[in-house]
Amino acid sequence: MAIRMIKRAKPYQVYWNDPYTGKRKSASFSTLKEAEKYDALINYRLKYEKESFLEDVQAEVVPVPKPEQPQTLEEVCEAYLEASGAYKKEKTLRWRMDGLKIPLELFGFCQ
Repeated sequence: MAIRMIKRAKPYQVYWNDPYTGKRKSASFSTLKEAEKYDALINYRLKYEKESFLEDVQAEVVPVPKPEQPQTLEEVCEAYLEASGAYKKEKTLRWRMDGLKIPLELFGFCQ
């Protein structure tokens, strides 16, 4: 799309808007010749090969693994206590379990 100069080690920056996300992307180069060459490539891709930008977008998206079975509230609370390090000190464990009493009682896990 365009080339601009910046005050960095690689002073020539090519920038363009991604046709799928609308976000501004950029790449920096040491020489003006390299920047012009890359700018021509980006312009060509924008005009004739827009699908090539879709591959970049898909590479950025990280799929979130889904648990095989749904977790119960009790299992989620147990995982929280383990992750928070509450088992290291008895006082911390009691304090965190007191905080979890209300939701556990609400859903019928505690009497």
